[in-house]
Amino acid sequence: MHGALSALLLIPLIQGALATIGYWILGVPNALLWGGITTLVAFLPLLGTPLVWVPICVYLALQGELWQCIVLIVYGALIISAIDNVLRPWIMKGPANIHPLWSFLAILGGLISFGALGLLVGPLIVSLGISALRIYELDVLRSAPSSGEPLAPGATVDRAPMRGDAATE
Repeated sequence: MHGALSALLLIPLIQGALATIGYWILGVPNALLWGGITTLVAFLPLLGTPLVWVPICVYLALQGELWQCIVLIVYGALIISAIDNVLRPWIMKGPANIHPLWSFLAILGGLISFGALGLLVGPLIVSLGISALRIYELDVLRSAPSSGEPLAPGATVDRAPMRGDAATE
């Protein structure tokens, strides 16, 4: 959950900063204002930043600044918009140590199932599922008998102390 919230807040700020730098380098009038607007619309899933940089490209083309238009199209598609796909799974990995592919699939599944709220719900469901599997592995699988014979009802299994047990410290 912490990783999902961090990604939800950090990614638009990073996209806005990258957009502001690109606008400033390419000589877009009021680059700081447009960078701020890009930051705000970056919170919108799927559409986000192209809502700002595409009209700026059209403006640049109409002003006759074609090379700036082309550079902004490439920069906007490959850097401003695509950084979301690279950084979001990496940030969401966070302390839960979830593989970026699972984070990406959780985001997509959450968006499809729950809409914009799915940006939080999807990763939360996946991290709860992974936590449940880890608990099952630590508590159930490691305490199962190794001989393959079933336990008698009411019998317990002696297990070796695990890392973090009071007996090992």
